[in-house]
Amino acid sequence: MGSQELRRLELQPARQPWLSTIIDEAHELRNPFSFWGIGAMLAGAHSQRVVLLSGTPYNNNKGDIATMCAFIDPSLTAARRQFWERALEKESAAIVAQHHEWLSTYLLHRKKGVVLKDELLGKQALTLPSYHP
Repeated sequence: MGSQELRRLELQPARQPWLSTIIDEAHELRNPFSFWGIGAMLAGAHSQRVVLLSGTPYNNNKGDIATMCAFIDPSLTAARRQFWERALEKESAAIVAQHHEWLSTYLLHRKKGVVLKDELLGKQALTLPSYHP
């Protein structure tokens, strides 16, 4: 990059941060050092808020949800794997209470049968004619 390009960058106004970054299928971000994990962190760093959507936030590892918390805010206690390990092992009533407080603040849990129950149609079978030239 030459001096003219640098000068042009200096004259440009600072970019506004995004209001929100919404990431669907956030459970796929279990590895923060993967291509998608790094991209999500960079996107989140330029946002005023981060919303993660996942049908399965906790798969098989106690670190899964801690990793997703780190995308929201790395300074959160819940972004540390030890927070979840201690809570899931029910180390103490205070730890479990802290865990439940975090869940009620940051996690919205809905079951499929409740979400848009009245608005969604049931499954319908549709047979399409096949076309073979």
